[in-house]
Amino acid sequence: MICNGAYASIFCYECVVQRRCDMEFDGIDDPALPAWFENRPTDQWPVFPVWGMYFRNVKKVDVQDVRLSVKGKEYRKAWMVDNVEKHNLNVVDVR
Repeated sequence: MICNGAYASIFCYECVVQRRCDMEFDGIDDPALPAWFENRPTDQWPVFPVWGMYFRNVKKVDVQDVRLSVKGKEYRKAWMVDNVEKHNLNVVDVR
């Protein structure tokens, strides 16, 4: 996605909302994977630096009553925000 305009140079989206959902992800059994992302630009990422939810370039994120689960082994974090002005991720159940 390409964002245009002065406001978009900081945030591409105004708000992302997720409510009442269960999400299941396949794990990647590689203990070296979390360190691989350090100091690498996003265009070099083969996968996201988290196994669950990743929010980037959003002004506001509101997540309520969400359950994340992973099948198999996983070493990355469950969720992450990057360049998000305000976020509410207090009601996330990680299994």
